[in-house]
Amino acid sequence: MKFAFILLVLIGLSSCTDLKKGEQILSIQEMNESLDSIQLILAENDFSTISDLASNANATDSRIKMNYQSDTLEFEFAKKLDAYNVMRKSFTILDLAFNQLSSDLNIEKKTLQKLKLDIEKGNGERDKYATYIEFENEKVQKLKILLSDYISLREKTSTTFNELHNEINSFSLSLSNNN
Repeated sequence: MKFAFILLVLIGLSSCTDLKKGEQILSIQEMNESLDSIQLILAENDFSTISDLASNANATDSRIKMNYQSDTLEFEFAKKLDAYNVMRKSFTILDLAFNQLSSDLNIEKKTLQKLKLDIEKGNGERDKYATYIEFENEKVQKLKILLSDYISLREKTSTTFNELHNEINSFSLSLSNNN
């Protein structure tokens, strides 16, 4: 009788584990879909599509630094130069952020694949799977936020470039023509 009861309890526990297993694998699949979406959006906003803007901004800044000798500027134009310089530095941040996001996405995909395999095979500490899934879900959410920040900075930087570049570039060319 005891043996039958213990067998019944074990069967019940294993079926609960199987139910959780399905839910856990589904959670991982949903996170993978989120990562695929993030990766697609990141690819559509690839830094290389704006790297020419960065090169143009750096060339313009270099001409100004090499040729500007006066110590006075009109206040409004000085504010534009300052905004242009901040924008120019943002390109470096964008490049680093793009590369870091790409790397983090690949690492997270590999981590989720390993976790999924562990769950499917029942490897490791099964009672901690839910904790692991929650931890990975938090990382996916952080990647979504980082992507949003990247896109926001990218749009702001591109807008500032488009608003200021022609005027600042003309100024830099006039300086190099005068020297």
